Amino acid sequence: MSQGPNATAWSIVSGFHQSLANNSSTQSESSLEISEAARLAGLTFALSSRNLENPYSFSHLSYEAERLGVSQDTVTKLADEVLETYRYTIPVKLDSEELVALLGMIHSLGCYSLPLACNEGTSQKPLGAYYTPPAIANYIVSLTLSPTLDRLAVSASTRGIDALEEILSLRTLDPACGTGVFLVSAMSYYTRAMKEGIEKALAGGASRSALKTSDVLKYSEMIHHNLFGVDIDSGALEVTDVSLRLLANTDSNELGNSTLGKSLKQGNSLISLKGLNGVSDHGRFFTDAASRSPFEWRDEFGDILDNGGFDFIVMNPPYERLKPNLAEFLRERLLTGEREIHMENFSKYKEKLSEDVRYFRNSGEYQLGNRYSIDTHRLFIERTLQLTSEESNIGFIVPSTILGDLSSHPLRSSIMQENRLLTVDDFPESSRLFEGVTQSVSVMTLKRGGKTKSFLARFGLNDIGDTITHDHIRIPADKIERAVGPSLSIPQVNKSGWKLLSKLHRQPSISSIDWLSVKRGELDLTLNRDCITSKETDFRLIRGSNISRYSINDHSETRIEFVDIDKLRKKLGTSSRAEHIGQPRIACQQVSNRTQRWRLKFSVVPPDAVLANSCNYLVHQKGSNESRQLFLLGVLNSELMNWRFGLTNANNHVSTRELTQLPIADLETSANRDLGSNLIEEVKQFKPENSQKIEALVFTLYGFSAKDTNDVLKMRLTPERDTNAIMEELKQLIY
Repeated sequence: MSQGPNATAWSIVSGFHQSLANNSSTQSESSLEISEAARLAGLTFALSSRNLENPYSFSHLSYEAERLGVSQDTVTKLADEVLETYRYTIPVKLDSEELVALLGMIHSLGCYSLPLACNEGTSQKPLGAYYTPPAIANYIVSLTLSPTLDRLAVSASTRGIDALEEILSLRTLDPACGTGVFLVSAMSYYTRAMKEGIEKALAGGASRSALKTSDVLKYSEMIHHNLFGVDIDSGALEVTDVSLRLLANTDSNELGNSTLGKSLKQGNSLISLKGLNGVSDHGRFFTDAASRSPFEWRDEFGDILDNGGFDFIVMNPPYERLKPNLAEFLRERLLTGEREIHMENFSKYKEKLSEDVRYFRNSGEYQLGNRYSIDTHRLFIERTLQLTSEESNIGFIVPSTILGDLSSHPLRSSIMQENRLLTVDDFPESSRLFEGVTQSVSVMTLKRGGKTKSFLARFGLNDIGDTITHDHIRIPADKIERAVGPSLSIPQVNKSGWKLLSKLHRQPSISSIDWLSVKRGELDLTLNRDCITSKETDFRLIRGSNISRYSINDHSETRIEFVDIDKLRKKLGTSSRAEHIGQPRIACQQVSNRTQRWRLKFSVVPPDAVLANSCNYLVHQKGSNESRQLFLLGVLNSELMNWRFGLTNANNHVSTRELTQLPIADLETSANRDLGSNLIEEVKQFKPENSQKIEALVFTLYGFSAKDTNDVLKMRLTPERDTNAIMEELKQLIY
């Protein structure tokens, strides 16, 4: 193609949209009806370039159109009318793969861009899902399917027909298939394996007549029927169906048989009223269960589940947090073309969301992905574990929070301790792997059953091409547990960084230090807001935003807030945090954006201060000890500890759990005693110009050489001037 599918798709779908919008006979139609008609017309037009013997017209509505009650008859009539008068040609002949890519992009743009009428196209869906570029799907499918398919293809030289039939017995599922990009990719990998397997079988002595008798030469149709997809969007499923039919019949001008309603089915993969056991009654969680489009796995794919489940699952599930957000609600409604948005609809939306959350927490269907805040991608991962059995392979791309987030801990623990994690490829926010999306994501593959001994990982990749040029490192699972404890957060660090991390964690973690306690600020800004007053009292309020490295803001630009301490103490009751008020402690921000250079920012808390829950604090459990407090202040504010924190933190928060995992150098050893005393003196007299000496002292305390220190500073992207100053101070300490 002379231009990419994105540009061609936008030309087609926006052209149809403009023709419909300019037509006086369509002025009474809603913007969503016009957008839907443009999408269907664009799909039908693109498919017509194939010159099928029996032309096919797309007719299925998108999820949003169905949800809002758009008339299918009206939309298909508009699409037919505009197709009759439209004058546009696709500039070049497309092969099957190019046509399939074009269909997927037309659907995505038609659903989620056209309601904003000719704005710059975006592939983001209101459902929290994203159009998956084929290169990403191909990579995940390769990692997930290829090892098994390639092994079977090679074995055909000795096993003959048995190996080929085994390939054709393997079932692949995408439970959030969208327009089918993963299933399309899977079809190509099956096809390649079958071609290679047939060659191997013939070379190994199998006769062609025997192959014909077994029907393995008719593999395209058999592969087609072993590709399974579920999606809530009927329009997307139709695109998947047509795409697979095109690829299964590349040598024919016939489209072949549809698998809609057979292996491709509409529904919400996460909600089953009968449960996976097929006999539960979860309808009680919903006032309108049908509106959730529940999918009954046991009814729809019972035979497969009774025989061990699916062999492969590949997916890019929706990334949606189940938490009411007015701004997001309004944006999504505007995006889908609603002309009037009433606040009572937001109330209904909140109640609907609340019912969903109750189902996910209390139905018993989920045990791993329903802790803390609920994100749909974690529920999807847990669902895949339920739909597979030992030796099945699973591959997916999800937000990188899966690697270290507290809410992902139960799921991460299951993946590593009850299954075999195989690979992790991490792409930071800067990679922009998905167009218009600033979110770090990770590709992960795993094999069901067993326990992870080690896995291959790559971090800091910029695009899929980097998976070819960048080597993996092998990470032993026991090394992770030694470094970060039971959280099993996966440090995002290269091979040399692992050596430094291991050296760092020779020291005890905060959680193992009995004289130190880590807590969240004592005043909940929501529950205890009536304790906050503008009237001056003996205790002032400190929020996270007031805290900087080594200092508390002087409030010169903010209104000073005070606390009714008696009321607060009464609310805290017997909580240990009530006892900590007024005690010597150091605190940091609880919210700290990942893009900031300094994520850990600690300062001494004045004795007349109350900390909001936007702060975390460390307090000495055995009475006041100024020296240890200053020592901790220097260590936790350091380049080294900020580097360590960033390796496992996966969001914009600094949790108390993460703080307890940080290693603190032992002051009681003879080697550290003098260095610790020097550090305490430097922190006591802290000025910005002496911070480099503090940094050098911290590196030395942990036994880091000049090379180790320089490596950390490079990974931290420390400014060159600061690096040089730290290295100069380090020389004086070491030599």
